Amino acid sequence: MADNTNEKLDALQKKFDRLFELARRTRGLQREYFKYRASSDLEKAKQWEKSLDAFINEEVKIRESKQKELF
Repeated sequence: MADNTNEKLDALQKKFDRLFELARRTRGLQREYFKYRASSDLEKAKQWEKSLDAFINEEVKIRESKQKELF
């Protein structure tokens, strides 16, 4: 039981770390774009935003599928 709990906590920590890193990089690039208005910064920010959105959408799909299994 404890091993399963630890595995779940480790998986959750990895997801949190990934979310945090995606958000941190996205916001950093957004700040760079608004500071200098360089199109390259805008493109990088958009790429990171897409990655962040994809991560969030995948997590939503996982949660929705688990909810359907319960009912």
